Amino acid sequence: MDIWENASLTEKGADLQNKLINGETLEITKVKTGAGKVSAMYLRQQTEVANPVQELTIQPATIVDDNIIIPVLLDNIGLTESYELWQVGFYAEDPDEGEILYCIAQAAKGKDIPTEQESPGYSIVWNFHFKNSEENPFELSITPAGLTSMRTFQEHANDVDIHVSQEEKKIFSDKYTKTEIDNKFSAFETNIDWKEAVDTYTDILEMYPKPQDGWTVNVKDTDYTYRFNGIDWVAISSNSIPNATTEMNGLMTKEQAAVLNKLDNAVGSLQNLTTGEKQNLVGAVNEVKSQVTQLNSDLTNSNKLLFDRIYPVNTIYISISSTNPSTMFGGTWVSWGSGKFLVGVNTSSSYFNTVEKVGGSTDAVVINHAHTTTVKYATDGATGGTAARCVGSGTNKSTNIASTSFTGENGAGKNLPPYITCYMWRRIV
Repeated sequence: MDIWENASLTEKGADLQNKLINGETLEITKVKTGAGKVSAMYLRQQTEVANPVQELTIQPATIVDDNIIIPVLLDNIGLTESYELWQVGFYAEDPDEGEILYCIAQAAKGKDIPTEQESPGYSIVWNFHFKNSEENPFELSITPAGLTSMRTFQEHANDVDIHVSQEEKKIFSDKYTKTEIDNKFSAFETNIDWKEAVDTYTDILEMYPKPQDGWTVNVKDTDYTYRFNGIDWVAISSNSIPNATTEMNGLMTKEQAAVLNKLDNAVGSLQNLTTGEKQNLVGAVNEVKSQVTQLNSDLTNSNKLLFDRIYPVNTIYISISSTNPSTMFGGTWVSWGSGKFLVGVNTSSSYFNTVEKVGGSTDAVVINHAHTTTVKYATDGATGGTAARCVGSGTNKSTNIASTSFTGENGAGKNLPPYITCYMWRRIV
């Protein structure tokens, strides 16, 4: 993979380049490989390498004339899946946007990168040349240094003078930086006013009869450090904290000391047991475990018996929760009485004489009934009349006409007492 097809600044890299011309400093943060490939026309638009895989090692840069040469090392240490390498991207710090993809190079042909198990010690070094000038603000070219031989790699790996061992890393990690030490001293010294040391604690009271909050004094005979808190002189050095007892807090709380004391006594008692006593103790523990197991079984059976007594088969369970009672009590429950009112069995009534008998209607029913109407009429030759007109001649000859007007409303859904809805379930098993 000696020939790279394209190398280009990204659009965000071009923006950063303009800032560099105005005096900003280019800070390369990392280099990553990508297993994907895009059309050359889209390289400038990338903000991340296509299908990123590895972060490469940036080696010390060198400057030759107006070229900045940055060697980049790819190795397969820790690589568990092989891949085809297409892209290498340089990331830089933008003062306004943070880390961006600064420039990207894409290969003319993909390169297979093997796993560490497939090819131990595999590595490649490329020299990336960055050139800045007024005529051409940015040029990027790559010089492949080729594959490192196994011999060269082993010589490099075995050179103890250029590597830090794991033990050395642990030592370094266990140390404070100068900034951390300065911060700790700064925090420690806040509100502390050191005074001249004295020989004994009594000397503090004599030398500083009117102390102020924050005054701090070291006592030479005990090497304790005391600080005045505005009321009393309080020991603040770690060596002044006493061991805890069951009555007094110290390096631990008195409650923790009590627990530890019990454990110590229990361990001491066990250590003094004879072999026979230990065997008897083990037997007693096993017996307790067996009884606990039996108790759990009895409780389970008792719970089932209690459930069967409270909710036997054909019991009705009423709730405003839609949860099937089987999830809480067991057994098999079915929804029951949906849309129905409950009425007690009455053997003397043909309507309610058997259990689960259904009937009734939600619509209003007009019971069979009659109406009476008073009709007044006039005799022959008379005039007037309030409810009918007289027709014909002769005594008592007439036609009587009468009617009533409509009243009331539609009866659908009106044959209901006041109600509230709920869920009802029946246990069938």
